[in-house]
Amino acid sequence: MKSVAKKILVTTDGSDCSFAALEPALAMAVPGESQLVFLSVIPLAVTCVSPYGGMVVPTNIAEIAVNNRKVMKEKIQDRIKDRLGEVPFEVTVVEAENAVAEILRQIERLDIDLVVIATHGHTGLKHVLFGSTAEKVVRKSPVPVLTVRALPVPDEGVEWEEEVKVI
Repeated sequence: MKSVAKKILVTTDGSDCSFAALEPALAMAVPGESQLVFLSVIPLAVTCVSPYGGMVVPTNIAEIAVNNRKVMKEKIQDRIKDRLGEVPFEVTVVEAENAVAEILRQIERLDIDLVVIATHGHTGLKHVLFGSTAEKVVRKSPVPVLTVRALPVPDEGVEWEEEVKVI
């Protein structure tokens, strides 16, 4: 008997790269049996340090946070609305300091069966400086994680091959 992932978490930061996870997630979803959960973890609304000492907190920081979540949710919904067909979905946008910790928390909270996450595939110095959210989620996730390499998509009619370098 084939095992079906009932709840599939698709993480996105709103970038084109992160939406590379959409097609594989859809391919694994079974209409009537699976649900896609899109999760975006956005940075906390900003405060800043005053050159005169102390923290400066905008008076409308709560309003800024609500707007940030709303804009991201609309961006995700616009991107996926015509692609999902019969597969039910929900979009969750949360603010957090640590995206990895929040993704792991949401996996438990939402009772997720499978995570699909795109990776930029940075190597070398970029990887050292920025780390890899996908890599950390793979190492710490209590459920299976499918990573999707987001490659640039060529313009129509342009011949294109991925260059593979052996180090």
